[in-house]
Amino acid sequence: MNQPNARIELRIAPDDEHAEETDRFARDLLRAVRELPVDSAELGPGAPPPAGTKGATLAAVGALAIGVSTNAAWDVIKLLISRLMNRRNTLVKLEGLVGSELIRFEGTPAEFEKLAAALAAAKRGGESPAP
Repeated sequence: MNQPNARIELRIAPDDEHAEETDRFARDLLRAVRELPVDSAELGPGAPPPAGTKGATLAAVGALAIGVSTNAAWDVIKLLISRLMNRRNTLVKLEGLVGSELIRFEGTPAEFEKLAAALAAAKRGGESPAP
């Protein structure tokens, strides 16, 4: 399979009281992302296991790693926005490489929606978005 043109890493920061619910939400979101034409979609890696223990790196709660073509990246972003807008008290951390453009974001779902709108407008106009 070809190397994906876009890499999106999403972290939904849970507070201690809602980690289990955030994990369920992330797994449901992962299933929805996998229904799109993505090259890969996995739970994002967490911290490595403690020294002296056997086992693989655990998945971080609320983290997804998605590989997708640049053309399909917008479909993934639209899905993320639609799912995240209904969450309260959520902090979204997103890092993505779309072609040669690195996108980093940390904020609320509403702020994420504004960023995505600016990126879509820039894409239509063929210019880079303002920081």
